[in-house]
Amino acid sequence: METSQIKRKYILDNPVPRKMVGLLLKQDMSPTDLAKIIYGKKNVRSGITKWLDELKKRGWVERVDMGAITNRKQVYRAKLEVLGDFSKKEYEFISVCIERFWNPLTSDLNRSLTDLLLEALIIKKIYKLKHKINHYLPVKDLKFYKENKKKFWRDRDFRNKLLDKIFKKGEKIFGKSNFKSYYIKRDFVFFSLLVPDTLFYKLWGEHRGIGNPLNLAVTLLDEKN
Repeated sequence: METSQIKRKYILDNPVPRKMVGLLLKQDMSPTDLAKIIYGKKNVRSGITKWLDELKKRGWVERVDMGAITNRKQVYRAKLEVLGDFSKKEYEFISVCIERFWNPLTSDLNRSLTDLLLEALIIKKIYKLKHKINHYLPVKDLKFYKENKKKFWRDRDFRNKLLDKIFKKGEKIFGKSNFKSYYIKRDFVFFSLLVPDTLFYKLWGEHRGIGNPLNLAVTLLDEKN
Protein backbone atom coordinates (compact mmCIF):
# COMPACT_ATOMS: atom_id res chain seq x y z
CA MET A 1 0.00 0.00 0.00
CA GLU A 2 1.30 3.46 -0.94
CA THR A 3 2.25 5.86 1.87
CA SER A 4 -0.53 8.31 0.93
CA GLN A 5 -3.08 5.50 1.12
CA ILE A 6 -1.77 4.46 4.56
CA LYS A 7 -2.13 8.04 5.87
CA ARG A 8 -5.63 8.26 4.40
CA LYS A 9 -6.73 4.96 5.96
CA TYR A 10 -5.27 5.84 9.37
CA ILE A 11 -7.21 9.07 9.87
CA LEU A 12 -10.41 7.89 8.15
CA ASP A 13 -10.60 4.83 10.39
CA ASN A 14 -11.99 7.27 12.97
CA PRO A 15 -15.73 7.92 12.45
CA VAL A 16 -15.57 11.64 13.33
CA PRO A 17 -13.09 12.85 10.65
CA ARG A 18 -14.64 10.37 8.21
CA LYS A 19 -18.08 11.93 8.70
CA MET A 20 -16.59 15.43 8.59
CA VAL A 21 -14.94 14.83 5.22
CA GLY A 22 -18.16 13.36 3.84
CA LEU A 23 -20.21 16.35 4.96
CA LEU A 24 -17.64 18.85 3.66
CA LEU A 25 -17.50 17.12 0.27
CA LYS A 26 -21.23 17.68 -0.07
CA GLN A 27 -21.47 21.21 1.31
CA ASP A 28 -19.33 24.00 2.79
CA MET A 29 -19.78 24.07 6.58
CA SER A 30 -18.56 25.79 9.74
CA PRO A 31 -17.25 23.98 12.85
CA THR A 32 -20.60 24.77 14.51
CA ASP A 33 -22.52 23.19 11.61
CA LEU A 34 -20.37 20.07 11.86
CA ALA A 35 -20.74 19.86 15.66
CA LYS A 36 -24.56 20.08 15.41
CA ILE A 37 -24.75 17.24 12.88
CA ILE A 38 -22.05 14.93 14.29
CA TYR A 39 -22.50 15.46 18.05
CA GLY A 40 -26.01 16.92 18.13
CA LYS A 41 -24.71 19.97 20.03
CA LYS A 42 -23.43 23.12 18.33
CA ASN A 43 -21.19 24.07 21.28
CA VAL A 44 -19.07 20.89 21.12
CA ARG A 45 -16.47 22.32 18.75
CA SER A 46 -13.12 21.40 20.29
CA GLY A 47 -13.07 17.90 18.79
CA ILE A 48 -14.18 19.27 15.43
CA THR A 49 -11.44 21.92 15.46
CA LYS A 50 -8.79 19.32 16.30
CA TRP A 51 -9.77 17.14 13.36
CA LEU A 52 -10.05 20.13 11.03
CA ASP A 53 -6.42 20.97 11.82
CA GLU A 54 -5.37 17.38 11.04
CA LEU A 55 -7.34 17.33 7.79
CA LYS A 56 -5.89 20.69 6.73
CA LYS A 57 -2.35 19.39 7.32
CA ARG A 58 -3.03 16.57 4.86
CA GLY A 59 -4.44 18.99 2.29
CA TRP A 60 -7.89 17.37 2.36
CA VAL A 61 -9.80 20.34 3.79
CA GLU A 62 -9.47 24.07 3.12
CA ARG A 63 -11.01 27.21 4.55
CA VAL A 64 -13.14 28.91 1.89
CA ASP A 65 -14.60 31.98 3.62
CA MET A 66 -13.11 35.42 4.15
CA GLY A 67 -13.95 35.43 7.87
CA ALA A 68 -10.99 37.54 8.95
CA ILE A 69 -12.12 40.35 6.68
CA THR A 70 -15.92 40.10 6.72
CA ASN A 71 -16.46 38.76 10.28
CA ARG A 72 -18.38 35.83 8.84
CA LYS A 73 -18.13 32.45 10.53
CA GLN A 74 -15.32 30.15 9.43
CA VAL A 75 -16.44 27.85 6.61
CA TYR A 76 -14.58 24.80 5.32
CA ARG A 77 -14.68 22.56 2.25
CA ALA A 78 -13.21 19.09 1.66
CA LYS A 79 -11.05 18.52 -1.42
CA LEU A 80 -11.46 15.53 -3.72
CA GLU A 81 -7.79 14.67 -3.17
CA VAL A 82 -9.02 12.68 -0.17
CA LEU A 83 -10.28 10.09 -2.69
CA GLY A 84 -7.41 10.15 -5.19
CA ASP A 85 -5.50 12.26 -7.71
CA PHE A 86 -7.85 13.30 -10.53
CA SER A 87 -7.83 15.01 -13.90
CA LYS A 88 -10.22 17.90 -14.63
CA LYS A 89 -12.68 15.56 -16.41
CA GLU A 90 -12.66 13.07 -13.51
CA TYR A 91 -13.02 15.90 -11.01
CA GLU A 92 -16.11 17.23 -12.82
CA PHE A 93 -17.76 13.81 -12.87
CA ILE A 94 -17.13 13.11 -9.16
CA SER A 95 -18.32 16.58 -8.13
CA VAL A 96 -21.68 16.14 -9.91
CA CYS A 97 -21.99 12.57 -8.60
CA ILE A 98 -21.57 13.83 -5.03
CA GLU A 99 -23.94 16.75 -5.61
CA ARG A 100 -26.78 14.67 -7.04
CA PHE A 101 -26.43 11.03 -6.01
CA TRP A 102 -24.53 10.76 -2.71
CA ASN A 103 -25.84 11.47 0.79
CA PRO A 104 -23.13 11.76 3.50
CA LEU A 105 -25.73 11.62 6.29
CA THR A 106 -26.80 8.09 5.41
CA SER A 107 -23.54 6.82 3.92
CA ASP A 108 -20.02 6.02 5.04
CA LEU A 109 -17.27 7.93 3.22
CA ASN A 110 -14.72 5.14 3.54
CA ARG A 111 -16.68 2.82 1.27
CA SER A 112 -19.97 4.18 -0.05
CA LEU A 113 -18.69 7.08 -2.16
CA THR A 114 -15.94 5.00 -3.75
CA ASP A 115 -18.42 2.16 -4.23
CA LEU A 116 -20.88 4.53 -5.91
CA LEU A 117 -18.23 5.68 -8.38
CA LEU A 118 -17.15 2.10 -9.05
CA GLU A 119 -20.80 1.14 -9.58
CA ALA A 120 -21.01 3.84 -12.26
CA LEU A 121 -17.96 2.37 -13.99
CA ILE A 122 -19.43 -1.14 -13.95
CA ILE A 123 -22.75 0.13 -15.36
CA LYS A 124 -20.90 1.80 -18.24
CA LYS A 125 -18.91 -1.35 -19.04
CA ILE A 126 -22.03 -3.55 -18.93
CA TYR A 127 -23.86 -1.11 -21.20
CA LYS A 128 -21.08 -1.43 -23.78
CA LEU A 129 -21.85 -5.16 -23.92
CA LYS A 130 -25.66 -5.14 -23.58
CA HIS A 131 -26.60 -1.66 -24.91
CA LYS A 132 -29.43 -1.63 -22.36
CA ILE A 133 -29.65 -1.36 -18.56
CA ASN A 134 -32.85 -2.20 -16.64
CA HIS A 135 -35.07 -1.79 -19.73
CA TYR A 136 -33.47 1.60 -20.44
CA LEU A 137 -32.21 2.39 -23.95
CA PRO A 138 -30.35 5.71 -23.56
CA VAL A 139 -29.51 6.32 -27.24
CA LYS A 140 -31.71 9.43 -27.61
CA ASP A 141 -30.61 10.86 -24.27
CA LEU A 142 -26.95 10.34 -25.15
CA LYS A 143 -27.46 12.01 -28.52
CA PHE A 144 -29.03 15.05 -26.81
CA TYR A 145 -26.16 15.10 -24.31
CA LYS A 146 -23.53 15.08 -27.07
CA GLU A 147 -25.27 17.99 -28.77
CA ASN A 148 -25.26 19.96 -25.50
CA LYS A 149 -22.17 18.58 -23.78
CA LYS A 150 -20.54 21.88 -22.85
CA LYS A 151 -23.78 23.30 -21.49
CA PHE A 152 -24.45 20.10 -19.52
CA TRP A 153 -21.22 20.46 -17.51
CA ARG A 154 -21.28 24.26 -17.29
CA ASP A 155 -24.94 24.91 -16.45
CA ARG A 156 -26.17 23.19 -13.28
CA ASP A 157 -29.86 24.02 -13.89
CA PHE A 158 -29.75 22.67 -17.45
CA ARG A 159 -28.03 19.49 -16.24
CA ASN A 160 -30.51 18.88 -13.43
CA LYS A 161 -33.51 19.46 -15.70
CA LEU A 162 -32.20 16.83 -18.12
CA LEU A 163 -31.44 14.34 -15.33
CA ASP A 164 -34.82 15.01 -13.69
CA LYS A 165 -36.59 14.34 -16.99
CA ILE A 166 -34.69 11.06 -17.46
CA PHE A 167 -35.43 10.05 -13.86
CA LYS A 168 -39.18 10.76 -14.14
CA LYS A 169 -39.53 8.72 -17.33
CA GLY A 170 -37.92 5.77 -15.57
CA GLU A 171 -40.13 6.11 -12.49
CA LYS A 172 -43.30 6.08 -14.62
CA ILE A 173 -42.23 2.84 -16.29
CA PHE A 174 -41.12 1.38 -12.97
CA GLY A 175 -44.57 2.05 -11.48
CA LYS A 176 -46.32 0.18 -14.30
CA SER A 177 -43.91 -2.70 -14.89
CA ASN A 178 -42.95 -5.78 -12.93
CA PHE A 179 -39.29 -4.84 -12.43
CA LYS A 180 -36.86 -7.04 -10.57
CA SER A 181 -35.47 -5.94 -7.21
CA TYR A 182 -32.26 -4.59 -8.70
CA TYR A 183 -33.93 -1.62 -10.43
CA ILE A 184 -31.49 1.28 -10.72
CA LYS A 185 -32.71 4.87 -11.06
CA ARG A 186 -32.53 5.89 -14.67
CA ASP A 187 -30.79 9.25 -14.09
CA PHE A 188 -27.94 7.42 -12.36
CA VAL A 189 -27.72 4.89 -15.20
CA PHE A 190 -27.50 7.72 -17.73
CA PHE A 191 -24.94 9.67 -15.71
CA SER A 192 -22.86 6.49 -15.26
CA LEU A 193 -22.41 6.30 -19.01
CA LEU A 194 -20.46 9.58 -18.80
CA VAL A 195 -17.91 8.34 -16.24
CA PRO A 196 -14.25 8.56 -17.37
CA ASP A 197 -12.85 5.00 -17.69
CA THR A 198 -9.61 6.16 -16.08
CA LEU A 199 -11.37 6.73 -12.77
CA PHE A 200 -10.96 3.07 -11.78
CA TYR A 201 -7.20 3.53 -11.51
CA LYS A 202 -7.32 6.95 -9.85
CA LEU A 203 -9.45 6.11 -6.81
CA TRP A 204 -7.66 4.91 -3.68
CA GLY A 205 -8.86 1.52 -2.57
CA GLU A 206 -8.50 -2.24 -2.49
CA HIS A 207 -10.36 -2.59 -5.79
CA ARG A 208 -7.10 -1.90 -7.61
CA GLY A 209 -5.29 -4.86 -6.05
CA ILE A 210 -4.39 -7.93 -8.12
CA GLY A 211 -6.73 -10.74 -7.11
CA ASN A 212 -9.51 -8.42 -6.00
CA PRO A 213 -12.86 -9.66 -7.45
CA LEU A 214 -13.83 -6.20 -8.71
CA ASN A 215 -10.46 -5.78 -10.43
CA LEU A 216 -10.99 -9.15 -12.11
CA ALA A 217 -14.53 -8.24 -13.16
CA VAL A 218 -13.41 -4.95 -14.73
CA THR A 219 -10.55 -6.73 -16.52
CA LEU A 220 -12.95 -9.29 -17.98
CA LEU A 221 -15.49 -6.63 -19.00
CA ASP A 222 -12.71 -4.71 -20.74
CA GLU A 223 -11.70 -7.72 -22.84
CA LYS A 224 -12.45 -7.24 -26.52
CA ASN A 225 -13.51 -10.58 -27.94
